[in-house]
Amino acid sequence: MRIAVGGLSTESNGFSPVFATMDSFSVIRGEDLYHEFPALPQSQLEGSPELYWTPALTLRQMSVDVAPTIFARAYPRGPVEKSAYLILKEELLQGIRQAGKIDGVCLVLHGAMIVEEIGSAELDLSAAVRKLVGPEILISASFDLHGNIPTELARYINIATAHKQFPHYDYIETRKRAAMLLVEALEKGLRPKLAIVKPPMILPGEYVPTNIEPGAGLYRKLLDLPSGIMDSSLFVGFWLADAPYVGATAMAVAEGEEYLNEAYLKAREIAVAYWENRYRFGLEVESGSPDEVVRAAKASRIKPFFICDTGDNISAGGLGNSTVLIEELLAQGVDDAVVGGFIDAEAVKACREAGLGRMMHLKLGSGSREYGSKVIEVVGRVVNLTENSAVFQIGSIDVILTSGIVPFRSPECFQFHGINPSERGIIVVKLGQLFPRLERIASRTMMALTPGLADFRLEKFNYNRIVRPTFPLDKDFEWDGAAFLGGTE
Repeated sequence: MRIAVGGLSTESNGFSPVFATMDSFSVIRGEDLYHEFPALPQSQLEGSPELYWTPALTLRQMSVDVAPTIFARAYPRGPVEKSAYLILKEELLQGIRQAGKIDGVCLVLHGAMIVEEIGSAELDLSAAVRKLVGPEILISASFDLHGNIPTELARYINIATAHKQFPHYDYIETRKRAAMLLVEALEKGLRPKLAIVKPPMILPGEYVPTNIEPGAGLYRKLLDLPSGIMDSSLFVGFWLADAPYVGATAMAVAEGEEYLNEAYLKAREIAVAYWENRYRFGLEVESGSPDEVVRAAKASRIKPFFICDTGDNISAGGLGNSTVLIEELLAQGVDDAVVGGFIDAEAVKACREAGLGRMMHLKLGSGSREYGSKVIEVVGRVVNLTENSAVFQIGSIDVILTSGIVPFRSPECFQFHGINPSERGIIVVKLGQLFPRLERIASRTMMALTPGLADFRLEKFNYNRIVRPTFPLDKDFEWDGAAFLGGTE
């Protein structure tokens, strides 16, 4: 048994003006795909080496002959430049060509990757792989549950499986499952096919955590598989894009044509349950306007108090340079706060030129009110410098400035800049929700409903191509559970 392994992955904010380029991607090639946690520079690992984990090691441990190609991943930005995508796509396809005779292909995808002039990268790539390997070779793929899945994907992929947890504790488990299901199908001589049902819903990912109800119950349903069904998935989708396939997807994998109707019934069961719970979904933690959240944090006696700058969430393609919460912290005169981090390469350069310990005037922000920000001028001191970052202290507020995207997901991200988050009062992060290692030290967390490219309020975005009606943009309509009954051609 010989299986080719590879993938392309990023989450594209279709409303962002900042495109992902070739330089945005970190790429693992060839033998490096066997590493459990690839030996990439920390700046590329972004604090989460599991994001770069591929199924190649699992397959090798199962005594499968593996043909590694490439795995390319970029942190969320806007759409991917067509030229960059075509280079990466061709390198992956060339790796499959050079693999010689293969029995299957195992891909690591996201589901919400948009390419300029092309659209869904996952659909385009899977179609290209299918054309290359022919109709008999099985193709399996793992996805993020925030993927936007076109129904046409079922023409090209035999097996698809998505995360069953959000926050995503199951990156590795999901990718292993894609590999193991592929091996199972090959060993048993199965010809798996996908059934897809798309309930007309678009919700921000943070509205559907899987560790509380109703999400927890819905995701438990995925584990109850009838005979002939290999796997099932529920995609919440990614609300920050505008295309006919954007939104939720329920999916089931049939062992073969003879079980395709059972797969459809399973997918429909999941989709209908999701639809019926549509008014029950909401934010897991407290939320409020910037003024309300900062006021609550200032009054709190328990620390550290974390604030998520949701509209400027860099893990959803936010620009990371909104000044809204900095202005609010200054206006309310908080006495101990950290902002981690604020993306402004020019500000970092100015701090480096001024030098450590210098007082200076500094301009912060993009200047674009369209994306929820404006330029503000502040006076402060440079209290920490690294090659690509600086800490600028404005009174009792420490703003961690970065030259590029640095997600503050763990205490070490702050400690690297000389700040112990456990000892601070208020900590602002440009994320939609806290990641597990910050959750463990947070005494209290609130989400600030800020403007920006990752705004939770769907009505703020100009949707022109999504299928209407769609909940919650439209509410006064019924849905009959209509489905797409899929299957590879």
